Amino acid sequence: MLRASRIVGRRLASTSAPVKTAHPIRNFFLKLTAATTAFYAGGVALSVYNYQFAELFTDNVPLAEELVQLVESYNDGTLNAPQLSLEEIRQKFGSFARRVENVRHEGSSPVAAVTPTPVTSSVTVPEPAVAVVDPSIPPVGSVLLKLPHLKLDEESVSPKNKEFVESFNRQVDLLNESHLVLPENAVELFLNSYKNLSVELNKLNKDLTEQLNSQLSTLSSELKQSVEADKAKEIENNRAQLVQQFEKDLSNLKVEFEQKFDSQLQASLKANEQALLAKHKNELAMLSIKQVQEFNKIISDKIENERNGRLKNLDELNDSVKNVSDSLESIEQTILKSECINQLTTLVSSIRFKLNLDNTPSLDLSKDLQRLKLLVNILPGKPNKCECKEPQLIDVVVKELDTLISGKSEQERQVLSNEQLLNRWNLLQEKVREASLLPPNAGFLGHISAKFFSLFLFNKSGISNDNDIDSVISRVSENIKLNRLDKAVEEVVQLQGWSRLEAESWLQAARSKLELETLVDVIDHELKTL
Repeated sequence: MLRASRIVGRRLASTSAPVKTAHPIRNFFLKLTAATTAFYAGGVALSVYNYQFAELFTDNVPLAEELVQLVESYNDGTLNAPQLSLEEIRQKFGSFARRVENVRHEGSSPVAAVTPTPVTSSVTVPEPAVAVVDPSIPPVGSVLLKLPHLKLDEESVSPKNKEFVESFNRQVDLLNESHLVLPENAVELFLNSYKNLSVELNKLNKDLTEQLNSQLSTLSSELKQSVEADKAKEIENNRAQLVQQFEKDLSNLKVEFEQKFDSQLQASLKANEQALLAKHKNELAMLSIKQVQEFNKIISDKIENERNGRLKNLDELNDSVKNVSDSLESIEQTILKSECINQLTTLVSSIRFKLNLDNTPSLDLSKDLQRLKLLVNILPGKPNKCECKEPQLIDVVVKELDTLISGKSEQERQVLSNEQLLNRWNLLQEKVREASLLPPNAGFLGHISAKFFSLFLFNKSGISNDNDIDSVISRVSENIKLNRLDKAVEEVVQLQGWSRLEAESWLQAARSKLELETLVDVIDHELKTL
């Protein structure tokens, strides 16, 4: 009796209970629709109040820009009615909706329960065999659902449509990986409806494009006619105004010409009268001049006779005095030139020595520049290395030096030493490293991220041949220490983006000193040619 009760219990336990019909496709699409609606609704709501999020949302999410514009138009009261009516939309998508509704969701067939038969204790009942069902093999009369990818026509594919299609196809791949099993007729209806969806989407996109093109052509023709009518009216008004203005100007010009002719006639008569009077005065003056010339000629003849007699050696004495004066002037010019060159050489050496000092504060070369300008102005026999006589090279260099040193404020007239340039560069290193990590259009998060990740960069020292930002910073520091400012400026000039902007003030100071050193070298070479 106990064994029979065990057998009956096993049979009852092996009997499978009826399985409730599940709807995985419907649940998946409902969840997908709810998630998509919540995502788009939240993105549009936040885009209305945050401009930066609106740019990010519309640039990266399909159909986001149209939804944001629709909400803004509704808020502004400029929302236009849709071009497609409700009946047209129903005609386009009615067949697909009816086919989806006709799909039967039968689910899996439950296993029939085995009714236990009563047995007596004298009869031995064999244990029933338990059937093992492979879940990967579909039941008889069912088909594994395998959806193809959604494809649109090449003519109607846009970047946003392409993103939507790719996203939809990813969901289709996920659905295919779930290995859904449906009845064969339901799968056939579902696939037909799925194909009709692709066809209807292509047709809808094409109809929208054609309708948009027709409306654009209609609007352009109406606008062209309106502009042509306004232009013709404006031309007619301008022509009438020009004719009226021309008649008015013609009458004014006639009156002006008459007045001008009368004034010219009066002036001509008066000029002729004055010319006759002047001619008479000139004739009298010429007569008096001829008399004076005759008198001067008589006096000159008498003076020549006296000079040839008693003042015969006066010309020789004048020539000797002139030669002595020229010699003295030449000696004076030579002495002045030698003294100017010596003082200029000393002054240039002093300026160069000040520029090469490392442990000095900012240099103020305004007094040295004033003295340099004074010596160059009084320097005789300046070198002339070009075809033009003016201006000479040393004058141009001094003028550029004056422009470089003479600033609007006292701070701009200061020239930084190598130690000051090195200290400023050391202060800029952290900002340059941080700026090298910033993207082209960095926002608040970009700056915070660059500040955080810059803490993990390693400092380098010495001269490295790499092109990373730490190698560039180390090369610039070493070049400044070795007094190779031109190499340091070349490395900083090659920086780009935010790093270049951070180092702009240091670059201006370094360039000013480098230009100053170059101009001083040019003056030194010019002095050596004298």
